[in-house]
Amino acid sequence: MIYLKANNEKLEKCLGACEQLLDNPKFWTTIDRHPSFEMADVPPMVVSSVVEVFVKNNDINIRLYTSKNPWSKANGYFTPARPHDINLNTRKLWRTVGSISSTIIHEIVHMADSDRDLSFGHGNNSPVGKENCAPFWIDNLAEAMIDNKHPDFNNMENITYKIPWWKRLWRWLT
Repeated sequence: MIYLKANNEKLEKCLGACEQLLDNPKFWTTIDRHPSFEMADVPPMVVSSVVEVFVKNNDINIRLYTSKNPWSKANGYFTPARPHDINLNTRKLWRTVGSISSTIIHEIVHMADSDRDLSFGHGNNSPVGKENCAPFWIDNLAEAMIDNKHPDFNNMENITYKIPWWKRLWRWLT
């Protein structure tokens, strides 16, 4: 179960979308059928079963934080120090429900990977060239299924949703 540690109507829609997706067998079979993930030492079928079991057996808390850097590209993060918390950057909540939901799914993949001998992460935080790593590929699939569109596995979200400098400055000042 995913819990929101804040009162936010848009995030409640995102959590509903995530829960629907995580209950959708098509989501899991699509992951299972993927040929292989880069930077993973297990096949996609193992990744999907580990993530699915993790989600079913653990409570996940969504917490909000505001990045100190108003130009931060971080949509959110997970840290093993708080193994059941996903932290979402409030400066990035202007995105679509599918985009925010895909960030949650991305962090859930990290959570499922964090305490095992298996590895299916993506190394450093740069998305460049990591379209076929499990967290990015699965979050792109999630966004496509939630927004009912064709998957874009190019990890171009920060470019696609780029805010003009003057709007970023205004957000930072207010």
